[in-house]
Amino acid sequence: MVPAVFLLALSAVPVDASFGDIANFMQDEKGNTLQLRYIRKKMLSMGRGFPVTDVETGVVLLFNDSLKEYARFEADKKGLGLILGAYPLDRKRIVCHLYPRRKQKKKYDTVIWDIQKNEMTMFEGKGCSEYGENPAVDVGLSRIISVSSGCGGLLLHDLAAGTSVRLFKEWCVAYPRFSPDGSRYAFFARAIGGASCRLVIQADDGEAPRSFVIEMGQGENSPPSGKTLAWSPSGKFVAGLVVHGYPRCKLYVWDADGNLVATVPLVFTPGHHWAPLWSADETEVILFDREPLPHEKRQDGTPPGMHKVRIR
Repeated sequence: MVPAVFLLALSAVPVDASFGDIANFMQDEKGNTLQLRYIRKKMLSMGRGFPVTDVETGVVLLFNDSLKEYARFEADKKGLGLILGAYPLDRKRIVCHLYPRRKQKKKYDTVIWDIQKNEMTMFEGKGCSEYGENPAVDVGLSRIISVSSGCGGLLLHDLAAGTSVRLFKEWCVAYPRFSPDGSRYAFFARAIGGASCRLVIQADDGEAPRSFVIEMGQGENSPPSGKTLAWSPSGKFVAGLVVHGYPRCKLYVWDADGNLVATVPLVFTPGHHWAPLWSADETEVILFDREPLPHEKRQDGTPPGMHKVRIR
């Protein structure tokens, strides 16, 4: 009989490493477009039916045109756990959402990776428990918004005060993001069983939140669903992708007060979890085709197509 201690140790042994799916896209300070890809490893598992399983153990930045490596962050080698998601906080920092290795596994972690200094800042227990969600972090690293599984609003963590407050309890919240100056945050919200979703913007000045309702359109087979948000560099605008009955998708752009600026029906299917990228002059939004399914994989390994959408 094989000792249980040996099996536990064996379950953590990596068998093979490769690049996995694209987590997101970003632009660095020189304007280079970069892919943020998962580092995927095959790990020996204790499961009888699946002796080897794929896990995301880190992220790597690749130049989008050449696919040459730019930088990498390997969470497993730092003893931090597995990567659940990642997106750019700005042009030099990445927000990484982690499933920790420690015993208290109901608490998820948030790590800020500085790609220039190759340094990280850890916030234990300040992650999201909702599948597919990533926490929002303000640029000053003073506040974090996490989303719990189910419809229970959001948790606003004030790191300086050491407090956590649950807000918007009546809504199912998705994709919260702070504005670049941290003066407000935006998120998608919906009610259970509702036929609409809405963009909500909450400012720090204590005023009531601004919201824009997105209704289910005629002939659509499911309620609209907000998929991802990205503030413009100045914080004057926020762009979001909304699915109107898969695969139909629209790009919405609002100003910082929640007023609609533009609606653009898309003729392609973007990767719904990839944040839009803004041009420096804030007149265009860059989107990317979804990754091909396994049977659609491009033989030459070229990355998803890039689309520049003019919005004003």
